[in-house]
Amino acid sequence: MVYIPYPRTDLDQHTDLQTWRGSPKPDGSWVHLKDFLAAQPRLIPDRDTIPKCWYTELPQGDDFALDVEHFRPKSRARPLDPGRISRLQAAAGVPFRQSAQEDAYPWLEFDYRNYRLTTAFTNRGGGKHDYFPLAEGAQRLAPGQFPWAVPEYAYLLDPADPLDAGLLLVLPDGTIVPSAPRTPLADADVQNLPASWRGNGFSYLRAMLTIQLYRLDHPRLTEARREKYACVSQTLETLRNALLEAGEASDTFKALVRDLALFVIPSAAFSLAARCAMQAYMPPGDLSPAHQAVLQSVPARILVDLDARVRQLAVSWDRP
Repeated sequence: MVYIPYPRTDLDQHTDLQTWRGSPKPDGSWVHLKDFLAAQPRLIPDRDTIPKCWYTELPQGDDFALDVEHFRPKSRARPLDPGRISRLQAAAGVPFRQSAQEDAYPWLEFDYRNYRLTTAFTNRGGGKHDYFPLAEGAQRLAPGQFPWAVPEYAYLLDPADPLDAGLLLVLPDGTIVPSAPRTPLADADVQNLPASWRGNGFSYLRAMLTIQLYRLDHPRLTEARREKYACVSQTLETLRNALLEAGEASDTFKALVRDLALFVIPSAAFSLAARCAMQAYMPPGDLSPAHQAVLQSVPARILVDLDARVRQLAVSWDRP
């Protein structure tokens, strides 16, 4: 999961969204917004045109496997059941504390701002489905309230929230893990919301729950992330050879830098793995200090430039 700038103001006039706004909205009509949602992560219009799941980052060439998910469930939003709590606690190594309140968000059923693009694998039975747990002591939104105006403290990470998207990391073997250290929730964390919400206790549990509930730890996803991490690492090694053989100003070197930049754009498959590989890169110690400085600057510059481009995309939650 990486940050998906959403809802983008430059896409507010997207044909599908305009048609959907002006038409009747029977149950299931949100499927007509797949192209609109798929366009949100694209920085380059003709690049990565196959939609990807915003959670697994898996490319979705089969339209029938692509779901428009209601982030806040429209019909039933329930806390974790005892079996899922047991599995989560066993994996996380810390107790899970949640609100017992069950409800739903029917007023968000036809609000596109509540939609996320996902693969059926993460969204349907066995995945997230109708689970939407809140922190212990938190209250669900009242009818007519909106999460971009009223805090709710929902456990699941939201790819449309830049802070949430930073709570996951990918290791070289493709394993996806929390970026926060393992930290048990204390009574003070529960009692001191909202001040404690971005602390390690909640951040760690939110990441662990998201990994489990969206099935981000599936072996095939782990292998795909491992391959992307290895591909980026190999490209960085090729960049080193190009620097030594042809120099920083060579066309070969510049082409490899462009390739690296495309690995991490939000629409790219498994871009979190690519980002983590760049962040972890260390030039070989047997290089000259000048060559080490050049190679170290490339991934840093790519990520800084990318984040600046993403921040320049205006988003607004105030456009129904």
